[in-house]
Amino acid sequence: MIKISNVQQADLPAVVAIERAGFSPAEAGTPAAFQDRLNKLPDTFLVAKDGDRVVGFIVGPAVNTRVIDDQMYETAPPNLPTGGYQLVLSLAVARLPGKGRWQQALGRPGAGSPDKQAGGNCARLPGQKRSLLRTQRFLPGGGVTF
Repeated sequence: MIKISNVQQADLPAVVAIERAGFSPAEAGTPAAFQDRLNKLPDTFLVAKDGDRVVGFIVGPAVNTRVIDDQMYETAPPNLPTGGYQLVLSLAVARLPGKGRWQQALGRPGAGSPDKQAGGNCARLPGQKRSLLRTQRFLPGGGVTF
């Protein structure tokens, strides 16, 4: 059974490995960037685990802007205490036989961090994945409406 939980320090090597398997070296987050995200975004950095194995993750800040700035990938801004937009800096799922398509990992936009009362989710993915975001109700440039 897959369970979702907040990331822990011990999860970072698996998170980095999944990121590297899903993105080119130029696009993949660095170990230092993921450590920064763990330090600044502990409540919006989630991992999916099958038993003790990390099989996916999603991370991003809750901020006042709907647009992801490239600098956010290097140094994450801290989360707002409430409100704002839940940005998605990275989302990756390990390839698991018989577990279905990775789109299912997107879930329902706006479903994350309900206690933060986020106004929407924003994401940016490599070109070949952008049409998938539109099918999941993510808007070009980020954001969803409810």
